[in-house]
Amino acid sequence: MRAIIFLTAAVAAGIFFVPPVRGLGELAKIIFFHVPAAWVSVVGFFVSAFYAARFLRTGEIFFDERARAKVSAVYSLLSVLTVPFLVFILPRMYFSLHPSPVLNSAGKLEMDAEILAVLVAAVVDATLIFWKLLKR
Repeated sequence: MRAIIFLTAAVAAGIFFVPPVRGLGELAKIIFFHVPAAWVSVVGFFVSAFYAARFLRTGEIFFDERARAKVSAVYSLLSVLTVPFLVFILPRMYFSLHPSPVLNSAGKLEMDAEILAVLVAAVVDATLIFWKLLKR
C-alpha cells in the first residue's frame, strides 16, 4: 500500500511541480506515468520468460505459477523477442514524442535534475510494486 501511495505522489510531483520541458511543454509530463509503466512491462516480460523457460525445462509447479502453464510459457518466450525491437528500435525509426537526445551520442544524460529525480523515483517504485505483486 505504501508503494502505491509513493508512486501516486511521484506521478503527482511530476505533473504539478516539475516545470514544462523545453520544446514539448506540458506534454512531456506523461513520462512520469508512461516510463514506469513501460519499464515494468519490460521487466514483466523478462521475468515471465525466465520462469517460463524454467518451467518448460523442469516442469516444477512453482515456476508454472510464476509464468501460467505451457501455453503462457511458450507465449512469454516468443513475445519477449519483440521487446528490444518495440522498445529500442521502432521508436527511433519513426517520429514520436520519445526524445532522442535524452541519452545522446556523447553518453551524457540531458535532463533537468527535477525531472530526473521524479522519474527515477517513479520507475523504482513501479518496479517495487511489480515485485511485491509477483511475490503474491
